[in-house]
Amino acid sequence: MLGSISFNQSHQSSLSHNNRENIHGNPGINPARLDQNIYFIQKDIRSVYKDVFQEAVDKYNEKQKRNDRKIKDYYDKIRKDTKTHEQRELVVAL
Repeated sequence: MLGSISFNQSHQSSLSHNNRENIHGNPGINPARLDQNIYFIQKDIRSVYKDVFQEAVDKYNEKQKRNDRKIKDYYDKIRKDTKTHEQRELVVAL
């Protein structure tokens, strides 16, 4: 049986698109097969940032003498940064 694999990497994502909740205008999506989708990781990005980086942010903030240098919300800081993307998305389709 012939098949194909496609990869897409991006720094933007749309959960409703990825979950195929928004299937309007896309005839290539077969709603009968949606229950076959496999989700490896699907978490709120803010909570992931907190779980992964909060300890390091707390240590950084303890060392800062000036309040204006302390990081209040690391996710917001990265999101507003023009040189860094807050996420990478990799979609593999078989």
